[in-house]
Amino acid sequence: MARKQYAIIFLVFILLFGGLLGSLTAPVSGQTSNTNLVYLPTILNPPEPPVWVGPDGGSIISIDVADSDPLIVYAGTGGSGVFKSTDGGITWVWKSQGLANRSIYSIAVDPHNPGIAYAGTYKGKVYKTVDGGESWFQSSTNIQDQAIVYSIVIDPINSDKVFIGTRGVSNGGKPPWNGVLYRSTDEGSSWVPVLTNVGGSSEEDWA
Repeated sequence: MARKQYAIIFLVFILLFGGLLGSLTAPVSGQTSNTNLVYLPTILNPPEPPVWVGPDGGSIISIDVADSDPLIVYAGTGGSGVFKSTDGGITWVWKSQGLANRSIYSIAVDPHNPGIAYAGTYKGKVYKTVDGGESWFQSSTNIQDQAIVYSIVIDPINSDKVFIGTRGVSNGGKPPWNGVLYRSTDEGSSWVPVLTNVGGSSEEDWA
């Protein structure tokens, strides 16, 4: 019985590899070199299906990773506030205490201090945390009424400087949209408009 098993294994080996080497080591058509190429089969496992890692609670609109600690990630949702991960996105915790507006359109983490972050809202201006998301407070002095904050950028060298791109109350649903780019030089304590009226009154001018 053992002889029969060995014979079968040997036959399979000859069929798989003997035939493969005999047919694939021949020179490729048009090949001028005397070098023969041998191609061996590679068996790949099918990719695993995507795995949902969260956070649960709403559509993700914005996300930012802390430059100083890549395991810390903040995610802003469309209606459920901010979620935070401290293990690179494997687990998430709801961190929205103090957010009166939980539609988060943009988020940015201080490049030097992962405990400081800014959240731009839909018609609720800017919120800030200084304790890693445990609490949030308004940080919107001089920002126009009902500002939608589409983008936040923190200066990578001097994090006192922060820029936000916004739009305000529209003209009855028509342009202009009161798009204003603001700059803060005191970590969001106050804001100054640095770009307004982009393209004139007939353009969709939000930043």
